[in-house]
Amino acid sequence: MKPDLGRYVVTRPRSDGSQYVAMEVPKRLRPQNWPATIPLPTDGRTGDLSNQSELALIRKEAASLYERLMQLRSGAGNVTHPQTWESLVRIWQASLKFKDLSESTARNYQRYIRMILAYQLNQPEIQPTNVKESDIEAMLGRWSYSPDLSRGLLVVMKALMKKAVREKWRNDDPTVELNISLPKRKINTWRKRDVEILSSACIEAGHPALAALIVTVFHIGQRLGDTRKFQMGKQYKDGAFRFKQAKTGKYVTIPAPEIVRGIVEPNRAAGDYLFTKPGTALPYGMEEISIDFKRIRSTLPEYIDQPLHLRSLRHSCVQQLARAQCEIYEIAAITGHAYATVHQIIEHYLPRDNELAWSAMAKRSKMEELEPEET
Repeated sequence: MKPDLGRYVVTRPRSDGSQYVAMEVPKRLRPQNWPATIPLPTDGRTGDLSNQSELALIRKEAASLYERLMQLRSGAGNVTHPQTWESLVRIWQASLKFKDLSESTARNYQRYIRMILAYQLNQPEIQPTNVKESDIEAMLGRWSYSPDLSRGLLVVMKALMKKAVREKWRNDDPTVELNISLPKRKINTWRKRDVEILSSACIEAGHPALAALIVTVFHIGQRLGDTRKFQMGKQYKDGAFRFKQAKTGKYVTIPAPEIVRGIVEPNRAAGDYLFTKPGTALPYGMEEISIDFKRIRSTLPEYIDQPLHLRSLRHSCVQQLARAQCEIYEIAAITGHAYATVHQIIEHYLPRDNELAWSAMAKRSKMEELEPEET
């Protein structure tokens, strides 16, 4: 039986068995600037409705939001005041700086904005004109379990506070001294053997398209977010990938290696997605890719202590190209990275590359063999 979570609270099952929970007030009943969807809990937990503590938190937040909704609909706490969070967000989003953001960055910022607005709905007394450093720290503390999420929220808060200062809403910026350091991640790079083992495991688990996606990204070095949406006759045509990267806006053209052509070409008509979820004609979502891959990887003992991550496939491609003695400008033409970024990736990974050291010593030995003997 579906639990009673509160007025206007909806649930939708996810593919991993958890539930997406949100408050969704009908448009005709929403006050101005009230979000169409407010995820619950607002800290973005997993949606395990069998967890009593999470269930209680969802109900508590839903009740608080409903109370705030009733206040706004009755005219109390009018959010149309020009110095509210909603007004500040609108001003920032209308700025040239915001409009210059890449599509993916803007999309991520919109997510953080929704979370901030949902959080602030429960604290109407705290507005951009009087928010303190401690208030912002308390908000970030809600998401302390995820440094990446906390850092993203802080980036958006810093931008909003800078805008508030420039708009003369306040004289100080309470985020100046705030910073969140991300833990250093150990990123293992993929080798050909890893690609073969893990792609085979994906096929055995009933995810051939995920296997094909791994092989393709390893060979062409593109972002998963771009590659997963490739279509026959659009981004892939006549044996080559041609597309504009969503994050950078750079247009790249990459001839597909034979192994990739053999994966993406058979039995596909124009318009077909190249990498589809099992039993569908639709591409994988980013969350689905991560969940399915982690589950498959966990079945292989050799990758438990030193797990490989899908996000490192792109950098692994850079490493492979560098080992093949490609120039930096050649690598950048494939991956779309800036030259400086390619250089940083190479500096970061290649000193750890044992095969590169063996290759270097072999070249030196060959040089010494060819040198004329001194007389």
